[in-house]
Amino acid sequence: MRRSAVNPLRTHWKLLVIAFLLPQAQFLGCSLIGLTIGAISDSSQPDGHSYDHTALDSIEAGSFIRLVQRDGTSREGIFAGIKKYSSQRYVREYDSSLLASDYSGLRLNLDQRVIVRTSVKDHVGRFRGIDRGSLLLQDAERSDTCTLPLNAVLAVEAAEGEILVGDTLRQLVLEGRICTMSSVVISADAQSLLIPTETIERIVVLPRKDAALTGLALGATLDALAVGLVYLWGTSCTINPS
Repeated sequence: MRRSAVNPLRTHWKLLVIAFLLPQAQFLGCSLIGLTIGAISDSSQPDGHSYDHTALDSIEAGSFIRLVQRDGTSREGIFAGIKKYSSQRYVREYDSSLLASDYSGLRLNLDQRVIVRTSVKDHVGRFRGIDRGSLLLQDAERSDTCTLPLNAVLAVEAAEGEILVGDTLRQLVLEGRICTMSSVVISADAQSLLIPTETIERIVVLPRKDAALTGLALGATLDALAVGLVYLWGTSCTINPS
């Protein structure tokens, strides 16, 4: 049987259609639509929920957070939990912070015998460090460790009579010149950061605004499928233009 003649105009017309549709599907198709819808969705989400620093224990690991510090700076990252130094590690870190400090007044040494004066009563014992907004003191009478809120400390007096007033103590802690036991761990820029809990004023749990990327990925998948279908259609037209 005689084959019908190839119509070159029809073939060229279909190839031109393919040449036009391929870039349109790639750059002006579902990818752009998905990106736009996702960006609109991201912009409509709230900026986050703010919590007081005392709510640290209620923050879920893996949350994207912003830590607002008392000096006005902030850090953002993935919340990885709260890290507390072991006793031996804390001794090393605390001693290092004392050596690095340029403070010329009374320096509290771990296990130093002190009198902690508050508005309620005076506490006598050995200084055990700072943790989660409290001064740790091993009671001289009962030998157990008690926690005294830093905000309640009026002064710390050493056996030699030197005095560290409460405001100065709190400032040294906030500036990181007195090492604290616990730190918030966040992952940011492919590294882990330790932020002392005493330096944190509030925590903002941020929404994950990734709808734009999700929409772009979904749109790109549909675009790739469309490109494949157009290509197959064009191939079949070239082989059998009739």
